[in-house]
Amino acid sequence: MDFISRITVGKFVIYFMIMRMRFAYLEHTSTMSLQTNFLCLLITLCAFQLNIEAKPLDTTSATQCGYQSCNRVQEDALNVHVVSHSHDDVGWLKTVEQYYDGSNREAQYANVSEIISSVIDALQANPERRFIQVESFFFHRWWTQQNEETKQIVHKLVENGQFEFTGGAWSMNDEAAADFHSIIDQFTFGLKFLNDTFGTCGQPKIGWQIDPFGHSSEMASIFAQMGYDGLFFPRIDYRDKNNRLNDQKLEMIWQGSQSLADESNIFTSIMFNHYNAPEGFCFDVTCHDDDIITEEGQADYNYETKVKKYAKVITDAATHYKTNHLLVPMGGDFNYMDATKYFGNLDALIKGFTVFPQTFNKKPINIFYSTPSCYVKAVNEAINAENIELPKEEKDFFPYATDSQTFWTGYFSSRPTSKRFAKEALNFLQVHKQLATFSQATNESELFMMQNAVGIMQHHDAITGTEQQHVANDYARILHEAFLDSGSKINEHISKLLSKDASKPVQLNLNQCLLKNVSICTETSHTQFAVVLYNPASTPIKYPAKIPVDNLDLIITAANGENVKYQAVPSIAYVEGVSMKYELTFIADLPPMGMKVYHFKPADVVTFLLDADVSEDRFKLGGERTSAILDQSTGLLESVRINNISAKIKQELMYYNSMQNSGRNSGAYVFRNDGDAVAINQDGAEVTTYKGDIFDEVHQVYSDWAKQVIRIYKDPELADHVEFDWLVGPIPIDNKQGKEVITRFTSDFETGADFYTDSNGRDLMHRVREEKSEKISGKLLPCHIRNSHFEWTGTYGCSQ
Repeated sequence: MDFISRITVGKFVIYFMIMRMRFAYLEHTSTMSLQTNFLCLLITLCAFQLNIEAKPLDTTSATQCGYQSCNRVQEDALNVHVVSHSHDDVGWLKTVEQYYDGSNREAQYANVSEIISSVIDALQANPERRFIQVESFFFHRWWTQQNEETKQIVHKLVENGQFEFTGGAWSMNDEAAADFHSIIDQFTFGLKFLNDTFGTCGQPKIGWQIDPFGHSSEMASIFAQMGYDGLFFPRIDYRDKNNRLNDQKLEMIWQGSQSLADESNIFTSIMFNHYNAPEGFCFDVTCHDDDIITEEGQADYNYETKVKKYAKVITDAATHYKTNHLLVPMGGDFNYMDATKYFGNLDALIKGFTVFPQTFNKKPINIFYSTPSCYVKAVNEAINAENIELPKEEKDFFPYATDSQTFWTGYFSSRPTSKRFAKEALNFLQVHKQLATFSQATNESELFMMQNAVGIMQHHDAITGTEQQHVANDYARILHEAFLDSGSKINEHISKLLSKDASKPVQLNLNQCLLKNVSICTETSHTQFAVVLYNPASTPIKYPAKIPVDNLDLIITAANGENVKYQAVPSIAYVEGVSMKYELTFIADLPPMGMKVYHFKPADVVTFLLDADVSEDRFKLGGERTSAILDQSTGLLESVRINNISAKIKQELMYYNSMQNSGRNSGAYVFRNDGDAVAINQDGAEVTTYKGDIFDEVHQVYSDWAKQVIRIYKDPELADHVEFDWLVGPIPIDNKQGKEVITRFTSDFETGADFYTDSNGRDLMHRVREEKSEKISGKLLPCHIRNSHFEWTGTYGCSQ
């Protein structure tokens, strides 16, 4: 079986959209409709095609990079692939810039610019040495500061295979909280930089996801579709890890998508321990292990002892793999700040296996510098030669647990505001790409700040919310500055596109309302303003636009001069002196990939403010097709009807008390509760209902720190869902014990043990509940069977 039957060496080609555009201008040039015929339709404009072809290993390159640069292996030996690497977090305990330049040493001694420079110097001293560079963000940051002489040196090291790019995305993304579009976009950004800079030799062949806290099937599928040849990671559930160690199933063919079948297959290797160097063999300036002393006359001579100890690690690990190849990571977090010292010890260690020969199963141990791609090539050849069959895997690797009390599921919802901000940035980036293309902008670098921000935010300590507070503040700064930069350029594109004469564009002054979700927007506090709405989808949509305002003596006019009907309700987020009093909603009909401008002007009377419903009918929202019924005594959701299908669904806002002072505290990474969930208000919620022709809405106040809005639209095209919007915080912790706030839905669905969870927004994972074999961290996993009814308590699913 040849699992590298689809190696494409990941050639990424820009396809510019070739299109016919017809601009239909309505009165005042306030409406633009873009009708396009595409020769090639991709996920995003100017995205990279991911070539997926059946090809053999590419051995025709004129350079010696890639598979041609691999050191020879021995068939009748245990081949140990020493992989030198540094795991460089794009923000975590320090900000991205502090990590790059080494400042704020009190938080952590780490300097990525020093790592890369030190590695480049050390690689030149010995042509046998190898190093893999993973995060493109840091390398790009370093590369832009180098002179031409240094750049030429790096080119040579890349071309001879000593300096190899692995992973290659802007950051090492999380796999639970990042959606597929964000993942593809930040890979596109990083891979394009590598391709533009180094060509074929800069194209990664291997996914290197060594630090995310669990792994999704969709991520494996994305790697396979991008033409990667292998995937490596160490973090899986401790029980699964033990089973795989015992059964020699640490390596597999992972089918990431059931719908794509073999097109989503990728060779996957799970590291036997972790991504750090084995204990006793870390040789960087931050390490505390003894260097290898090779001179016998020295008092601290330890050469033979070190070699034998390393051989013990190797032979123990090798028993868990099916081939005569073993990958040993030699590095760790921010290692190789003194690469000369690290590589000097590795040189001695590798030579030591010829000075003091060691064996495994009566076979010699052949140890040498290597890379993950060379390891995959060697394993592939061994499997084909020896007819070894690898197991096939179809599930994902969530949730990740390191012991019976530590389930890493807290990060699914940590820092939800940051998660929202990052996803809004992605949406804004796609709009920027489209409008830049439509206005024929030629400056490719104009997207850089937002692409950089989106790429950084997919990092597994950014979108997850597991970073320190000052780092979270810096992420917000990066996003905010990117919004301002991108917004100013979008302003120029919209001005050009809305002008009848493109050579004399109208000058607009458009600003963004980044705090609109909490009813704060300076721009809409004026007595007269305009709102521009853009639809990036390729189909027309109806969009319920929500605008925070302080005054309701307004009329809205569309491009043709007609008045637009709206409804307004008091803002549930209103704080006197901080936010705005009302939320105004109107339905916008937006053309595909087009925009409309709506003008807000003063009116003589207020006509669209809804009064609170005080009748008994206030506990029912919506119409016949879609509705929601509230319990009349508690004000909580009791049942819903969507598209004429009814179900009893109870919803509550609740919290778990966080486990603390136990050695396994609940926090940003780990969700571990102390007891059962507690209702925020034991008596239910205070209910205020507003009804109109555009929507019905109920405001539920659970407490002064927990509120919720349930809304149903009346338009048939929008009446296919029930909208929930909650406002939580600041969470009171007067008793010094944290609270894990959840929303819990309980239904009468007869699902048995079957349910589905999301996989990065692109696929669904079918799961089967096995109650008897469940391992729960302090009643952590909230899925359970009760009287054959399925109850979901608001986290992201349960273990299989």
